[in-house]
Amino acid sequence: MNVLFLAWVEKSKGIIDLINAAYRLDNSNIFFHIAGDGNAMAEAKKLVEDYSLTEKFIFYSWVHNNQKLQLLGKTNIYVLPSYFEGFPNALMEAMASKCAVVATRVGGIVDLIENKENGLLFDAGDVNSLAENLKLLADDKPLREMLALNARNTISRNNTIDIAVEKMESLLI
Repeated sequence: MNVLFLAWVEKSKGIIDLINAAYRLDNSNIFFHIAGDGNAMAEAKKLVEDYSLTEKFIFYSWVHNNQKLQLLGKTNIYVLPSYFEGFPNALMEAMASKCAVVATRVGGIVDLIENKENGLLFDAGDVNSLAENLKLLADDKPLREMLALNARNTISRNNTIDIAVEKMESLLI
């Protein structure tokens, strides 16, 4: 089971919450992929080491183009435990890549995700809920697959280039 965090590695993006949630999980088949860089990278790596989770975490720097697509292609769950967001591109990319998603109820995320329909939402800073949502998706394959398919369909219906052009044209006419 591969969980992907693809974002700035900053406290405000919830990286420390994610590591604390991983520490609460007793599921040995969950691996966490951290792609990005930022001011909290050293602290994140140290916390992983302090918790003896080094076998569970793989740290990348920024990933681009084909490397990002390959990483998304092997991801089962995308997680964005951020404390604030606009309209996150990485979340849309994960949804379009047919990943089940777990994210916080902040900013534009609530415009993309309908809880328990095309992803799972939790309150920012609620590490226990984050851990519970990750465990639920890791253990419940039918739910994970249903949310992933619905996530992809949401992006296909609402966020393709053609749809964006139509929306823009309707504003200009």
